[in-house]
Amino acid sequence: MSVQTVDFTAPGEVTVGDHTFVYAVPPPSSNQFGTPPVFKSRVLIEQLDELLREVEPRRIVEFGIFRGGSISLSAAIAQPEKLVAFDLSDNELPVLRAHLEQAGLADVVRPFLGVDQGDQVVVEILNREFGTEPLDLVIDDASHIFGPTRRTLEMVFPLLREGGMYVIEDWAAEHTLLATVLRSIVDRSTEWKAHAEAIAGNLDGIDDELAGLMRGPNPSETDVQRAARRVGAVNVDRPLSRLALELVHLSAETADIVRSVEITQGWIKITRGAGVIDGTAWFERGSIDLFESLRS
Repeated sequence: MSVQTVDFTAPGEVTVGDHTFVYAVPPPSSNQFGTPPVFKSRVLIEQLDELLREVEPRRIVEFGIFRGGSISLSAAIAQPEKLVAFDLSDNELPVLRAHLEQAGLADVVRPFLGVDQGDQVVVEILNREFGTEPLDLVIDDASHIFGPTRRTLEMVFPLLREGGMYVIEDWAAEHTLLATVLRSIVDRSTEWKAHAEAIAGNLDGIDDELAGLMRGPNPSETDVQRAARRVGAVNVDRPLSRLALELVHLSAETADIVRSVEITQGWIKITRGAGVIDGTAWFERGSIDLFESLRS
């Protein structure tokens, strides 16, 4: 089937075919349309629509489900043969399940919950779901952490067809989060208060003393950095942006495998070359310790 038209019918609403989705950052927990909410801005939905029209994927894999809005939207637009999705959380998603049943997509969209994106079981599931058919598109919108994201790339990128695309979303999340929080300290804005409370909430039960500092009137820059690291929001030594640099280097060293790397503010888009990949060591062919190189 052909890619479906995306229509922004009202502020915060997008319609594809017979289904209307509510989108926002963050999204509401429910809506009158009975569809899973989409945790994306309009700009990101437009980018997703453009990507799906470019690739016209029949076989899609997505990492990161949240409430199921993004995978439901991808399926509505692309009309794939199959979309397999993974999420670390094992919380059941009744709204997503009901929507898939109502839309006749229960056999097309296959969510697997409680699965670590870096676990070898991912490949086992994909082999079972797709057999020997290569993938057309992979979207990683899961952990946004260097280690699991890199491991997933190593395992799953080889399963793409030549010309297939692998997308890593929010690669700059660590930088933008910390920069926003630190900037907000200076102007003492309402936005800062919201960031501080969100970080403090994540710290409750982990580091109550630090959570108290974040809720106080004048947390220091050091406190903010310490809190962000404590909740796993920022990894200074291995930010996800490091992977972006490794991929640029890899594309120069292994053009037969990585045909191209396109980096925008929102995502990294990697196009698969025609080279044969044996195992997961392919990534090491072009991988170097870029940060150590820069220090030396």
